[in-house]
Amino acid sequence: MSQTPHHDRHKFSYHPKNGNTPTSRPTLSSPWHYRSTLDAARKMYTTEGIFSFYSGLTPALLGLTHVAVQFPAYEWLKTKFTGTSMGAAPVEGKDQKSQWLGILSASILSKILASSATYPHEVIRTRLQTQRRPMPGQEYTQGLASAAQMAEGSNGNGAAPSQAPKSVAALPKYRGVVSTFRTILKEEGWRAFYAGMGTNMMRAVPAATVTMLTYEYCMRQLNTARVQGRQRVAAFGRDGIRDS
Repeated sequence: MSQTPHHDRHKFSYHPKNGNTPTSRPTLSSPWHYRSTLDAARKMYTTEGIFSFYSGLTPALLGLTHVAVQFPAYEWLKTKFTGTSMGAAPVEGKDQKSQWLGILSASILSKILASSATYPHEVIRTRLQTQRRPMPGQEYTQGLASAAQMAEGSNGNGAAPSQAPKSVAALPKYRGVVSTFRTILKEEGWRAFYAGMGTNMMRAVPAATVTMLTYEYCMRQLNTARVQGRQRVAAFGRDGIRDS
């Protein structure tokens, strides 16, 4: 009798261990589901099909609008702040400190403007890429079972859902850009499209600032070297004519 509780305590578990197979999802007992890039590609192809490698491709292509907003805004702001266009040679006689301050301001403001205008596509892309796909033997995985399946399984009395009919296949919750947009807007409201934007700004704005400052510095060095090279060529030509 004294051994029964000890035996039951080790036998009962809320999280049964599953085998580490290509068709199993990560559990609390398995620290890593993918051991390498090749292992991840093999398991994704085996369990989710070839289309899993292109999940979220359409909203990712919509991310090109981010660049279409950022660079024109940066060039317009830089022209307003410094009087020179993007990548132009420095103007002699102007304060270099104010020039770099104008470039820094244009970089920050253009990135904030572009991220604010195009951030919803980041949310849609993330939802499409991170949702769980239908797995063999798992009809009620998070985000998969449809409302009809859950309603039929619960039977309206709070009981555990029964096994879904085999004719009804579990489908992903988010399918396509338009469908995902409508689902998020209906279930979570328009604020959901800007969830996490502050954290994204903390990452994207400094990165864009460093990128643009590095670009402007390299262009200034190249333009200065080009001007000096032309001056030396012109001086060499005058010396040659004078010697002749």
